[in-house]
Amino acid sequence: MSTTIECPHCSGQVAVTDRFCPYCGSPRTSVRLELEQAAATTGIPYERLLAQARVAGQRLPASIDAPDQSRQPVMVATQPEVTSLALPALLMLASAVLVVVGSIGPWATIFLGSISGLDGDGRLTFFLGIVAGIVALLRIAQPTRRRALAWLAAGVFTVAAVISIYDWSNLQQVADSSSIAIIRVGWGLQLTAIAAVAGALVAFVAAVRRV
Repeated sequence: MSTTIECPHCSGQVAVTDRFCPYCGSPRTSVRLELEQAAATTGIPYERLLAQARVAGQRLPASIDAPDQSRQPVMVATQPEVTSLALPALLMLASAVLVVVGSIGPWATIFLGSISGLDGDGRLTFFLGIVAGIVALLRIAQPTRRRALAWLAAGVFTVAAVISIYDWSNLQQVADSSSIAIIRVGWGLQLTAIAAVAGALVAFVAAVRRV
């Protein structure tokens, strides 16, 4: 087994036990790596470690190349997946807006006229839609509380869905029992029910999957 190696800087023969070339004073690769690893581990500047090595009596050249930057750990700033986190909240916000619009719209039509949801239970669903929209906005602003806010939104949407579906069912029974179809279910009530159900499903899935 050879007891010497060739210095990559001056091509001189260096004993395997030497840490530095006796001809040009260049450190062996293992020494450089040692100092770089020590700097990365302790946070002590690389140059200070070199100075300390000189004080300890190590044979180092007056100047030495800077550590290979390619060997330094690259700190990559991780950014949250804003799009994936905000998507459920945006869907909930859209559902809340549709609940509000549906609550204002006609819940029942009588001949050529219509009755707004705000004349009845639509006032409740209108309020619930506003609350759900605020919760969705808070979820975007405070992603760390997204699961709790998702459960809250799911509860609000569920209440709105129960109210609108109950009224839709009762109004449909009245319409079906009439032979001349005086009363019909309005599009506002239908939109409120569908949007509330959709919002509840989105919020429930977001809460369960923690997204």
